Amino acid sequence: AQDCETCARGARVAHNSCPQSSPWKPLPLHSRRKARIEVSLPPVSSPGQRSLHNQAVYAESKPGATGMPQKPARCYTKRRSKAFSGPAYTRREYIHGVPPPKIQKFTMGNPHGDYDYILEVYVEERGQIRHNALEAARVMVHKYLSTTIGDQNYLFRVRVYPHHVLRENKMMAFAGADRLQEGMRQAFGKPVGTAARVYPGQAVLEVRVRKEHLEHAKEGLRRGAAKLPLPTRIRIIPIKK
Repeated sequence: AQDCETCARGARVAHNSCPQSSPWKPLPLHSRRKARIEVSLPPVSSPGQRSLHNQAVYAESKPGATGMPQKPARCYTKRRSKAFSGPAYTRREYIHGVPPPKIQKFTMGNPHGDYDYILEVYVEERGQIRHNALEAARVMVHKYLSTTIGDQNYLFRVRVYPHHVLRENKMMAFAGADRLQEGMRQAFGKPVGTAARVYPGQAVLEVRVRKEHLEHAKEGLRRGAAKLPLPTRIRIIPIKK
């Protein structure tokens, strides 16, 4: 130990342990929660460790963040089940914190145009389509049609709305998690998103065009249908006899 010149007590203490001379000063109570994140992580020495370090700091500093990616569509589509587990859960006054749907618009293009054909994408099986899948299909169809035939030459509509609230009972998901947590059976869960329940033959997307733009409309709907988790078909309905 050596004498610390900045210590007001003048005692013989280790220089690094002096609260006035050391760069690591004691923090107030309200800051110790944030400081625990930095102290508990190992020192960063490489770019790979720096990326993991930043992810850990973000995941622990943000309340409610799990750092886990979104689950695949097969977890919510319910294609193989014989029937839905119950009626669509839409009563939002009983459940709080439902995330808003990602769909920005439901009607695009020119609603006042004179069109010859209606093209519909309809599903062949019963299931659930999440709001992010509907938004991905909307963006794909709208972008293709607007760049090929122009915004004033078609009317595009999304025919379904994601009313059903999806819930999930968050549990630990890593190797050996079954030894630590089993979870309650038939837990209610917390809302993680919304979905639209569809049935065989129900139209999901609709495009109205004139006869000269029929092939472009079929190609746009084909690209948009690839974003949906259910098997689909395109039907063409002539408006004018």
